[in-house]
Amino acid sequence: SLNQALPEGEILMLPVMNGGIFAVCELARRIDRPMRFDYVHATRYRGETRGREVQWLHWPSLPAHPGPIVLIDDIFDEGHTLAAIRERLP
Repeated sequence: SLNQALPEGEILMLPVMNGGIFAVCELARRIDRPMRFDYVHATRYRGETRGREVQWLHWPSLPAHPGPIVLIDDIFDEGHTLAAIRERLP
């Protein structure tokens, strides 16, 4: 189960906007643990078909989180955006 797969501690759910919000809502319903929510909004496409440098539209305002962080995105193209997000996480 998801509860057993996640490390102990309060979970920080971080959807990558916009599409990740739908998946995080579904996951949150299935996890019976304390959670906090924030979001990341990053883009590489800006209305184009080819990605460029990551542009940060929103970064979480929560202080450093000691527990598990669940990062959720709805599209995995080349992985550049998720890699950039992971680099910025503590």
